[in-house]
Amino acid sequence: MPDSAASPPGVDAPFVGAVSVFVFRGGRLLAMHRAADRDAAPGAWDAVSGRVQAGEHPFDAARRESAEETGLDVAIDPSPVTAYTAKRREADMLVVAYRAGSDGGDVVLSEEHDAFAWMTLEEFAAACPFPPLVAAARLAAGRAAAAGGGHFVLWEFRVRAGREGEFEAACGPDGDRARLFRRDPAYRGTELLRDGAGARRYVTIDRWTSRAAHDAFLARWRSEYAALDRRFEALTEHEAPLGRYDAAPAA
Repeated sequence: MPDSAASPPGVDAPFVGAVSVFVFRGGRLLAMHRAADRDAAPGAWDAVSGRVQAGEHPFDAARRESAEETGLDVAIDPSPVTAYTAKRREADMLVVAYRAGSDGGDVVLSEEHDAFAWMTLEEFAAACPFPPLVAAARLAAGRAAAAGGGHFVLWEFRVRAGREGEFEAACGPDGDRARLFRRDPAYRGTELLRDGAGARRYVTIDRWTSRAAHDAFLARWRSEYAALDRRFEALTEHEAPLGRYDAAPAA
């Protein structure tokens, strides 16, 4: 968010119009770390944000700030998530918040920030010192979840007798497999399903933002994925792909 000079003594503080843009990728939010030389909230974690210029529509400001601060090609929902009031030093500020998505690309920081991170909502809530911004992020995350969509990769496994616990720990939502996938912000999570008949048969469902994002992950982390797969061979008698599926569009 661009910094502004303080108002001279005896002059009423100006009203500031601003936008925040919550950029999601793989269920994670792009958090921006303000540079130490900023005169407003230096060193704080926030979202993509900035002031609305004179005569500029807030949606246009959201697109401009997203490009300037991240270098990403983002898709912004033109319908605001919410609007809230805040203070910028002594100035009253109205912030219009938008939700956006990013399927790929590398973040390119401007001089306003010195770091970025793709955070879970809870990580962002713990890191960000601005409660109204966190509340808006939660609303944006809810809308992102409602939007659904995504790409699903299904695998079937038959686990060796006595190795069920090891397999569940390795291939579950927080196992070694998921931790490798989390290196890519396009990964949305894993479900592990077990055959209720006790046949030692499991199905994993890996969710990604898109087919292209999953393919890009495999290309980038091919050797690490292959090494992990070799480790799992000792745990299974059989494994086979069940297919790749894209979420059907909403009616």
